Amino acid sequence: MQIDKSKIELITIGVIIAMLVIGVVFSFRPPALFREARNATRKNHMELVITAIYTYAIDHGGFFPDCIPEPNEEAVEITECLDQIGEYIKGPFPTDPDPNHRYMIESVPEIEKKIRVFSTAPEAASLEVIQ
Repeated sequence: MQIDKSKIELITIGVIIAMLVIGVVFSFRPPALFREARNATRKNHMELVITAIYTYAIDHGGFFPDCIPEPNEEAVEITECLDQIGEYIKGPFPTDPDPNHRYMIESVPEIEKKIRVFSTAPEAASLEVIQ
């Protein structure tokens, strides 16, 4: 069975047009795509830190690491917890994708025995993990 040359040309043109359309769509969205990728990374890092803190608490009779501030105290950088929870994190200790911002941790005063991890990055203002 032989395919007509005009059909091959038509298919080739269709593929080229589809690639151009996809290129145009992605050319308008890079800032949003990069922001979404950074926030996905932040969410994963925050969940990793929370898991490490609760694993520490399980191993230490239900007590959180000393680096966690008391309720109604200011949040602290998670790097202050590196000595206590670092062994519970496989790989490098998580840092914010934007080197100008940090992950913070605090106790949630309204909910007993809950902690909150968040980023100081403005683009992640609505992103937090409470457990």
